[in-house]
Amino acid sequence: MDYSHKLDSIVFITEDIFGESIGGVEQHIYHIAKELAKLGKNITIISLKTGLVSSRKSEVIYKNKGNVILIKLVKKNPLLKPLLFLEKRISGNGGMLVGFLGKLLPNFHALALIKEIDKASPDLIHQHDYLANILASKVLSKRYPVFFTNHTGQYLFLERYTFTRYIQRWLINHYAAIIGPSKELTPNDPRATYISNGVDIDFFQRDGGDIQEDRIVFICPRRWAPTKGVLYLAKALYELDNRHKAKVKILFAGSDSDDFPWYRDQILEVLSKVPKESFDLLGNLTQEALRSYFSKSHIVVIPSLMEATSLAAMEGMSCCLPVLSTDVGGMPEVVDQDITGWLVASEDHKALAAKMTEIIDGKYDISRMGLAARDFVRDKKSWKGIAQAVIKTYISGLRS
Repeated sequence: MDYSHKLDSIVFITEDIFGESIGGVEQHIYHIAKELAKLGKNITIISLKTGLVSSRKSEVIYKNKGNVILIKLVKKNPLLKPLLFLEKRISGNGGMLVGFLGKLLPNFHALALIKEIDKASPDLIHQHDYLANILASKVLSKRYPVFFTNHTGQYLFLERYTFTRYIQRWLINHYAAIIGPSKELTPNDPRATYISNGVDIDFFQRDGGDIQEDRIVFICPRRWAPTKGVLYLAKALYELDNRHKAKVKILFAGSDSDDFPWYRDQILEVLSKVPKESFDLLGNLTQEALRSYFSKSHIVVIPSLMEATSLAAMEGMSCCLPVLSTDVGGMPEVVDQDITGWLVASEDHKALAAKMTEIIDGKYDISRMGLAARDFVRDKKSWKGIAQAVIKTYISGLRS
């Protein structure tokens, strides 16, 4: 039976305000939506977040054979202000718990999300958050097939304990199919399929920018959140001896993120102890600016504690940068040791520093590895191929 007629209208759900941050999940959603629109599908991205003032905006963000419409919903929630207050004052696991509770707030506005989706009357729903809109997702699954891409570490957190694993089985039992962007985030479930993230190989190309000749330039395009491991990179820089500090420059992209101010303070405290010439804080970058800085760098660094298949890593690879990454999530699937990059243990700043020392000392042919990295993502990680795999998952889920 031909199921393609059931794929004309698709709604994507996301917890973030799409287009107002540089998160990898947002880039994933945008590029998949574009590729599906090229195939004649009409995509509505509904972005729901809590805020201090309610608002609604709608716009067409891409036109092709099909359109991509973005609806931004912000719903006022009285619990947000006290949670933001606590988040700025509680560090460590307590701060992580407060942040986790903040992620649940959109569930208070499930009815608003349900009404928006009913207006769109889609053939299917593709959920790109998890616990933020789990209530609406459960309700909507009674009248629409709901597909789920498991981007976040919330799933891994619930998998840690026997009791929460049982809860999680109930939380995900309504999905027609589940997509994991890394093996780690792909549940052991017959409905689950591994489909990695992709990269825009046409956009991310080296633009011939000037590279600092007297230093090896590492770029770390990571939001400053505890799971991103930026603190360990700062500690690795501090660990280098003075001779190697004088030969390195680390570019911290995403350093304006203030979701975890206590974590930002920890990073800045470490960086205050190293020479200012050894690093730059670039703040949050547009995609154009990020591409420009990739072209001025030698290596992209992903020091994460947990990760799917890092979009930023593959974007850097498309710009001919080898990757220095921790061996977490989907990273071993894109980093071929000493071929397209290097893998080190997570939460180990000394291992990071040791590998950086070898790189600075010229042990590796960085140019050759960068070309191998570029060839890998261009052969295997284009968004067009990823979107086609997603459509196959839709069809399989509709048949089951």
